[in-house]
Amino acid sequence: MRSVGLDIGSRTATLAVVNTGLKGVKVERVMTRPIGTGPEGILQAVTLLKAACPLRHAPVAISVPVHTVSSRLVTLPFALRSKLEAVLPSELEGQIPFELDDVVIDFFTVTQEPDRAHVLAAALPKSTLRSRLDELARAGIDPRVVTVDAVALASASTTWLPATRNAALVHLDDAWASVGLLHDGKLHAMRGIWSHAEATTSPLPEARALQPVVTELGRTLRAYAAESGHIIEALALSGHGVERPDVMATFTESLGLELLSWPRVSVGGVEESLAPAAVALGLAVAGANGNPGLIDFRRGEFVYGRERAGLRRRLITVGAMVATVLVAGGADLVTRLTLKEHRYRAVQEQVRASFREVLPGVTTVVNEADQLQAAIDTLNKQRAFLGGEVGGLGVLLALTDAIPKESAIKISDLTIDQDKVRIEAETISFEWVNKIESALSKSPLIKAITVSDAKTTADQSKIRFLMTVTLMEGV
Repeated sequence: MRSVGLDIGSRTATLAVVNTGLKGVKVERVMTRPIGTGPEGILQAVTLLKAACPLRHAPVAISVPVHTVSSRLVTLPFALRSKLEAVLPSELEGQIPFELDDVVIDFFTVTQEPDRAHVLAAALPKSTLRSRLDELARAGIDPRVVTVDAVALASASTTWLPATRNAALVHLDDAWASVGLLHDGKLHAMRGIWSHAEATTSPLPEARALQPVVTELGRTLRAYAAESGHIIEALALSGHGVERPDVMATFTESLGLELLSWPRVSVGGVEESLAPAAVALGLAVAGANGNPGLIDFRRGEFVYGRERAGLRRRLITVGAMVATVLVAGGADLVTRLTLKEHRYRAVQEQVRASFREVLPGVTTVVNEADQLQAAIDTLNKQRAFLGGEVGGLGVLLALTDAIPKESAIKISDLTIDQDKVRIEAETISFEWVNKIESALSKSPLIKAITVSDAKTTADQSKIRFLMTVTLMEGV
């Protein structure tokens, strides 16, 4: 089966075509076109790629940069996917910097036990997804899969780096670096790091411009090890220019990790490295498999067009069959069905009324049993936390005392969940983010600190960041 991956970066668009069959995955085409300046730049690049390689009816997969999504590793007390889909939005509410009505959420299960599941969830703003789909629609492309570039990297590593177990996958773009962290070969975490390479005029990353990326990546790996207990042992670099010795040395000498090399394969009779097009190749594999184990934002109002048409045809067929059965069954069958429907609705209304009486603050009811259990779990967590030696006010006081007064920090959201304190805040510079982290780490109440999603606000005046503080045992 032939499938296409389309990776749209900040300066280039890369298209990869793979053919999946009984003999494995064969790379047929890899092409790159520059993205011009202005609002038509992406449209022009994609149109050129489509003209050079007609897509016909091959499924197309695209990605969004990981820095545009908010991702979380969540543990839930059940493993059935339908229950996970119903409860996950309410579980993420308060943990992501978006309103639930403004995002599309999808996830895949990282590990699963009979009574629980650990899932990696991602929330993408609808405006970002709608803009990208509209751009491609103007070029005549309706992608079947829309995922995250870090997820595509993990898909590519499964195909072309199958022995990779505990590694960091890093894809360098001119404007950002996308990072995926693997444990036992599965993606456990992902994040985006802004790069300064876009400030250079060279189309390839300069080693000195990548030093901030290396520094931030080192901090990410240390925080990941402290929070999860998993150690990253190797590094796989991808993107244009990453195979240059000075670029590889910048990463390996600073991080002390084993360097994994993407293989060279025959593409159209020419031996080529897969490193520059790793994301596009991973997308092509994902599009061919239609893998339910991947994050795919084509759901809800953004469901793939052909799937929507097929669903409509199936619904019409089912409706005609039901109508035939009802006519053949006669008035007696209709009456019995009506009575059962009335009884069912009466029971359902009683259950929902009792639910609202117990939880009057809940505005959206999806599954009464699951939501009630989630509320009970939340109360149990609060009871366990309030039973600690220090207490919530003591923790807040300790954090306030530890943060330097001159940091000009402005906290927009603070959540305390057992031994975790999640802080969403703004400060005046990236340097102050580091100073705040350093100051808090000296508190005797704090075991570990993780800083993520640090990025400049829209007006360029502040730095917004998310900090997760792990408290000492017994606090």
